[in-house]
Amino acid sequence: MTLTGATVSGNSASVGGGINNHDGTLTLTNSTVSDNSALGAYGGTGGGIYNGGLGGTVMITNSTVSGNSAFYNGGGIYQVFGALTVVNSTISGNSATGICGGCSGGGGIYNAQATAVVRNSTLSGNTSYLGGSIISLYGTTTLKNSILAKGSSGTNCYTYFSNAIVSEGYNLSDDASCFSFLNQLGDLNNYPADLSPNGLQNNGGSTQTIALLATSPALDRVPVGSCTDSSGSLITDQRGVARPQGGACDIGAFELILYPTVLALASSPDSVIAGTAGPVTLAATLTRQDTGGAVSGASITFNVVNDFSLGTAITDANGMATLLFNPASLAVGSHTIKAFFSRQTINNVAFGDSFSPTGELHIVPPPYAAQVQQPIDTDGSSVFNASRGVVPVKFTLNHNGVATCQLPPATISLFRTAGTVVGAITEATYLQSSDSGPNFRIDGCQYIYNLATSSLGTGTYAVSISIGGSVVESGTFGLR
Repeated sequence: MTLTGATVSGNSASVGGGINNHDGTLTLTNSTVSDNSALGAYGGTGGGIYNGGLGGTVMITNSTVSGNSAFYNGGGIYQVFGALTVVNSTISGNSATGICGGCSGGGGIYNAQATAVVRNSTLSGNTSYLGGSIISLYGTTTLKNSILAKGSSGTNCYTYFSNAIVSEGYNLSDDASCFSFLNQLGDLNNYPADLSPNGLQNNGGSTQTIALLATSPALDRVPVGSCTDSSGSLITDQRGVARPQGGACDIGAFELILYPTVLALASSPDSVIAGTAGPVTLAATLTRQDTGGAVSGASITFNVVNDFSLGTAITDANGMATLLFNPASLAVGSHTIKAFFSRQTINNVAFGDSFSPTGELHIVPPPYAAQVQQPIDTDGSSVFNASRGVVPVKFTLNHNGVATCQLPPATISLFRTAGTVVGAITEATYLQSSDSGPNFRIDGCQYIYNLATSSLGTGTYAVSISIGGSVVESGTFGLR
């Protein structure tokens, strides 16, 4: 029997809910076998397809076997004494529901005393008591370029025998159950498959498939020479999409098309005075290379090249990502800024990596420098009684290296840096009342601020002077 472009759905039987191939030859191409069941008391095997007798042959190509169920074994496919070949196909959401002494499971495929070959296929979300994806007993199941993504119950691989599951390389299992079998070049064990959370859907082609996310480790995993047919010609995926779409082929039934993007720095300050707390604004725009349309909802990372990340921001409806950051951590000098967009799937569209051209951000020395004055020692050794009430904070100012009495407005800020302080006490009598608000007073050629201490508690404090939003000096003292 040959089925091409067919749908076998919603049927039930004791054995082979959708199709029972007994000693025959079944060819299934561009077809769907879905939502069938094998629940009979005297069978209950092969919810979608049963391949049995003394040696039936089943060839499945570019097809989907999904949502089928069996009470005992083989929710999707059950075969005994036969030969099964699955190529460029999806086996998803099938289940073997029984939990009993004679039940083994095999939610996706149950292969007993037979040979099975699975190539360039995706097994996802199949469930059973044992072997959610595959059970192979007294026979051999060979896997190549295929994804095993387990369902809510049952492991990906289950067998009693070390040679019952054989790898020809470049397979991915999202659990560790296949570790002893998937041990050839390119195999990945216990790696997330990163399949689309939308599951089976119309992604093009004649049958439903499960898309890969742009972050999947299955992407570009298979060398070109390992995704060819027996004649050496490159194959397509289940939908008919040419392989590869990148530098190498993807594992599984789905070859992801990554759309290129263009990332550009939209705005960046040319220079910032050192110590400026900011915020400073960086912006970048992300557009599709093919249409020029904005890409919204994308995560953009802004970096100081060869150093560290400044942070991430999400693009808006116009494809604009805006980052506000504090430049105070950047050292004086020139810094090369670059935006980066990593592979992402946004609204079911997969986009490839994109780097912006670089921009320069110059951190320039401030024209002002202040010098802390007594009673706070410049070496940070000053310690006062917390009960004293007031600590005078005094600074003088240099402009471009020269002392000046032309003092611009300045503000004070205070940070607690440590807990209880021990050590000698520097004391003098100050009867001034404390100041309020953030602004220093100007007394001749120096700044002065009477800092109230009674509510601070014991600890170490850093007090800073800022001019034009830039910190020009700090002094440290302790309270005990």
